[in-house]
Amino acid sequence: MSSEASPRPPLLPWLALAGTLVLLAAIAWLLTRDHARQLEHLEYERLEATTLFTAAWLDASLGDAGESACLADPEASICDRWLRELNPPENLSVAIFDADHRLVARRPAVPEALGVVVDHPVTRAFSAGTDRAVRFRDTSPLDGGDRFYVAWRMERTPLYIVIGTPTIAYRANLRERAILTIAGYLILAVFAFLLMWRAMEALRLRDAIARSLSQAREAHTALQSESRQRATSEREALRRSADQTLVARLARSLLDTTGVIPDGDEAVQKALEADLRRIALHFDMDRCTILFTDDDYRKIVAAVQTTIGNAPPTLDILPGVDLDLFPALRRDTLGDGCVHIHDVLALPNSRGGERIGLTAMGSRVLHMRTIVVRERIVGSLVLDRVERLGEPLDDQAIALLEPIADLLGSALTHIEAIRTLRESERRFRTLFDGDAAIAIQSFGPDGTIRSWNRGSERLYGYPPDAVIGTSLYDYLLTDEARERTRTFFRNLVGDEDVDPVVDFTFRDIHGHVVHVRTYHTVFRPTSGPPEIYAIDMDLTRVKQLELQLREQATTDELTGLWNRRYFTRRAQRELAMASRTERPLCVLMLDIDHFKRINDTRGHGVGDRVLRDFGALLRDQLRATDLLGRLGGEEFAVLLPETGLGTAEKVAERIRAAVEDHSFEHDEGTLRATVSIGIAQRTPENDKSLDRLLSQADQALYEAKAGGRNRVVVQRPTLV
Repeated sequence: MSSEASPRPPLLPWLALAGTLVLLAAIAWLLTRDHARQLEHLEYERLEATTLFTAAWLDASLGDAGESACLADPEASICDRWLRELNPPENLSVAIFDADHRLVARRPAVPEALGVVVDHPVTRAFSAGTDRAVRFRDTSPLDGGDRFYVAWRMERTPLYIVIGTPTIAYRANLRERAILTIAGYLILAVFAFLLMWRAMEALRLRDAIARSLSQAREAHTALQSESRQRATSEREALRRSADQTLVARLARSLLDTTGVIPDGDEAVQKALEADLRRIALHFDMDRCTILFTDDDYRKIVAAVQTTIGNAPPTLDILPGVDLDLFPALRRDTLGDGCVHIHDVLALPNSRGGERIGLTAMGSRVLHMRTIVVRERIVGSLVLDRVERLGEPLDDQAIALLEPIADLLGSALTHIEAIRTLRESERRFRTLFDGDAAIAIQSFGPDGTIRSWNRGSERLYGYPPDAVIGTSLYDYLLTDEARERTRTFFRNLVGDEDVDPVVDFTFRDIHGHVVHVRTYHTVFRPTSGPPEIYAIDMDLTRVKQLELQLREQATTDELTGLWNRRYFTRRAQRELAMASRTERPLCVLMLDIDHFKRINDTRGHGVGDRVLRDFGALLRDQLRATDLLGRLGGEEFAVLLPETGLGTAEKVAERIRAAVEDHSFEHDEGTLRATVSIGIAQRTPENDKSLDRLLSQADQALYEAKAGGRNRVVVQRPTLV
């Protein structure tokens, strides 16, 4: 059976029929009553005419004999004789009464009633002073018949005559008329009901059609919504696929760019221009430029650019441009790593100089992303639209600029390295025989060492006679490195498309680890197996310097914690990620209480010792995922990802208690210190600006200081 309930019969037609019947019955009753009154009036008029005529005739017949003639002998009176002569129709009842309301004569005759006082409405009416005629309906006390009566008082004699006619014909006529009226109205009611029923059927059909149309519209709307959602999902999938394809093609193309390095800088520039054109088309931009800047990011020293359509190039004016002319642009690029201006003409008056400069170059929309090589900003990737706004880039497109800039940085790093190695190759023969600073060797396809110069001996400590004839694989550190080198040699000898530059890690004669970058080339003699030549560049010191430079660029020298710049960069990324994923994040600002007093009374050496111990204490209280940095002086900052305000407050209180309980040791003994902590939470109002979040935490720290120090204060979100 269907799960839907059967439709209930409509009540409205039946209610309408019942109401119609009641209304028609009321109308029929009113009409019947009116007709009865008309019939009754006609009966009285006819009866009154008969009564007047009879009374006049009797009054004339009696003359002056009057009442005495009628009462002398009731059975043989003139009235009785007159009534016999009158011989009234059988349906009429004629009676004569005297002034005392005694029956004098009657037809049909009722002998036993003669001379009897009869109590009926006419006696009461005449007793009350009614003049002549009286109309009434009554049941006769003499024979019990229901009649209409008309009584008339005679003029010449003190008698009055009462003539009555039965109501049977009246009732029959009235019943016939009532039946006809009711039948007619019943027919009318049935006809009205049929019309009502048809109208209700039409209404039900209209409602059914309306419901069907509504359901069809709802189904159509749902189908459209589903289609839009599907189309949106497909567009997003296509866009993600296009973004991934762009990054993959760029990675492959930039890697291939290293292959044109031997053809000169012009070939490299053309290859880069092709990649920039691909980027510009993907983002619907008119120009795509790589700006190379000096070490301080203050001046443009070179540029590579591609233009789309009729966009004017700016390569002739970019080199030598002083970035100090664009202070806000430079500051934002160095601080956030990116700049996004969706309308240059909408820049505020405070940046009027930048607006004029960018407008002079034709830029209307500008997007910049720094290019970092070995954690050093070497320039920027710039995308701009010329004299048009176009569709603004959304967050997904803006986020794609970062991996593209990273790819460019890696490619530039790789290009520079390959250039260096190519230059070394040109000097190979000269250096191989006479320069002990360069390690050069040759190998057979199976890894057998065939030649070993003085540079190799100096680098690894092995003399040539000790290694020539042995296998290279014996000097590699791991089995994985040995297998990788065998595969590399096999592909290199087999003319496979492989990068000839490989980084190796060896162990020298003293057991020390040596990092080298080796450039390989294959020499194929006219007879005999091919020979592989390798030039080793000692990267051990470079690796150590890179590690030191990285630590110097990212860590605080005194405490070993992240420095302000690196902390800010990492914190900005964490904040952006938390904003995109809608996950909690909190920042703690910490300041050692009365630290200046420690420096002034105990000396800066003790103060430095306290700062180092304080940093180690903080590190012990935090998770590996938490970000800890020294911002300057005795001020520290902690970023807690995936942490709500309640948990952050517990962490801060734990740190405060640990510092309060800790004894800071120094050469003269120990001392105690306390810390004040301010907490701020990521909210929709500050999740776009790390400076605002840090400022809120700093305000909470100020309140903690003002409130007596050695306490934790939470900057609560402002409720609007």
